[in-house]
Amino acid sequence: EYATGDGIVNFENFGNAVMSVLIAMLQQDYEGLMTSTMQATAAVTCLFFVVVIVVGGLFLMNYSTAVMLLAYDQVRKEHEAQDTDATAAQATTALLLQLGMEQASTLREEERERHSQSGSEPAESPRSNDGKGSPKQQTQRSPKWS
Repeated sequence: EYATGDGIVNFENFGNAVMSVLIAMLQQDYEGLMTSTMQATAAVTCLFFVVVIVVGGLFLMNYSTAVMLLAYDQVRKEHEAQDTDATAAQATTALLLQLGMEQASTLREEERERHSQSGSEPAESPRSNDGKGSPKQQTQRSPKWS
């Protein structure tokens, strides 16, 4: 319970008046404040409390919604930054893999050209790349027994 009359819940100075309006806006035991104010002045002061409660409630609802939206926006931006970093890392990895495959293909072609110029066949490795990035095992022939 808030002290009325000589306490902090009255309209005698600016600080106490602000505290009284906040109590009414928050609807925190405002009935005692309203009845004591109505007894000290007139019954019409209940209209003041109705306006303060309605307008103050709308203000507090608008304020709390704005705070939640700002927090949501900040979290969304952080997640977008993380997603952008992850996407950039994936794109870089894909580009490096593609460049690596192209370089390996270029090296194989150069080796074939060198061997064709010298007249010898290039040595086939037991594993070769089928161009899709996955190595393919070549089958070896078993010797024929006669």
